[in-house]
Amino acid sequence: MNLERRWKYFLNAAVPSSIHKMFQKQLIYANWEMNSVDFISQNLFLSFLVSIFSFIVVRFFTYSLSWSLLSLIVSFILSFCIYSIILVLSADARAREIENILPDVLRIISANLKAGMTTEKAIWAAVRPEFGALENELKIVSSETMSNVPLLISFRNMSERIKSKLVKHTVNLLNNGIELGGDMAALLEEVATDMVNMQEMKKEIRANVMMYGIFIVFASILASPALFSVSSFYVELQHRLFVTNDISSVQMVQNSPITVTTPNISVDEVFMFSLAAISVNALFSAILLGTIFYGEPRRGFKYIPVFLIVALVIFFLARIMLTSVLGGMIV
Repeated sequence: MNLERRWKYFLNAAVPSSIHKMFQKQLIYANWEMNSVDFISQNLFLSFLVSIFSFIVVRFFTYSLSWSLLSLIVSFILSFCIYSIILVLSADARAREIENILPDVLRIISANLKAGMTTEKAIWAAVRPEFGALENELKIVSSETMSNVPLLISFRNMSERIKSKLVKHTVNLLNNGIELGGDMAALLEEVATDMVNMQEMKKEIRANVMMYGIFIVFASILASPALFSVSSFYVELQHRLFVTNDISSVQMVQNSPITVTTPNISVDEVFMFSLAAISVNALFSAILLGTIFYGEPRRGFKYIPVFLIVALVIFFLARIMLTSVLGGMIV
């Protein structure tokens, strides 16, 4: 127990405060019940386990210490980044869930106000289990208002716990309406209608740019792996032709100045380059889709594993097909 406290004290002192604040804010957005020190400690421990496993696997299959150490470092960095990305995506998913439910909640609160309820009771009566993440937020707002906390402050606190510009904009509109003494029920109804209209507009925009997304997906996970499989197979074919037959060049046609010489790069180098290029294409294609469809590059992170797996599967399937059809040409 004492060792754990010392470790957390070391992390708190060693990691810059700006990093702690960033992770703490994301933990609040995602509603993860832990502090930044616990998250960083847990992330480092999981990354350490993954890196050790990667080191053992690479060492077992390659017997190369340099490749094993490289896999140790790369897997540690990737694991830490992936776990951090999961936190960010969890915060975004919670915000989108609340954005989709909030218009209905505002309409329910408006109906309760029109029925003669006070603001505190109207909010409490709108709390329902099917509202998911927004249910807890409404309970907090309702309990704060019942504890004589001004409604403006309660709404503002709620917007600070949700990673959504739309929610913050809605809360600002509500607070301005409350400060100016407007009709609360009518204001909630109008804000809910505006939110629905804004969400419909976003859907129309995504539908209009769908062709761009289809082209990006086709180029990154279909065309690119297929072309790389052809090029790598051709290099392997050419390499086998010269190395196996122990010749340095072949004249394409008799008395022709065009000759094909032994390739200067190895088959393994071309193969590794193909895998790296396919992976980079999948990564940036997913980020580009997130930017085009949602205006946020991080929204495309969830597509990276799918794009990467599909692209690599197509690459290896194309290689298998080329080998089965044209493998007889390799002597």
